Amino acid sequence: MSFLLALFLSLAKRRDDLLLVQSENGSTKYNNGYSLEFVSTGMVIMAAVTIVSYILYTVSPEVVSKHNSQYLYLTSFWVVLGILRFMQITFVHGKTGSPTHVLLKDFFLQAIIVLWLFTFFILFHINGH
Repeated sequence: MSFLLALFLSLAKRRDDLLLVQSENGSTKYNNGYSLEFVSTGMVIMAAVTIVSYILYTVSPEVVSKHNSQYLYLTSFWVVLGILRFMQITFVHGKTGSPTHVLLKDFFLQAIIVLWLFTFFILFHINGH
């Protein structure tokens, strides 16, 4: 899942680079074998694959057994919300130059990550870890 998330973020970065090139020279033509539409579609696909992979991870018997909790899937809500927020920043606001800067500047995204961690803490605390 780390690879999938990294690929999603790298596509967002590449999309931002394409937007920058477009604004500088006004060209919407393809660049190095890919276009803005292609990269945007790739982002959407990777977002879906990442979300499905995370949900499958949280409900897998090995993970449920390892963490002694059948409720880990509840953390999926925050993952979906976080990816949707990042996509909103990307597609609506067009501000995804650096994923690190996005994370450091967006309070809503920071709150989602804290709530994701808090949900894990609660689930592990309830199960006596």
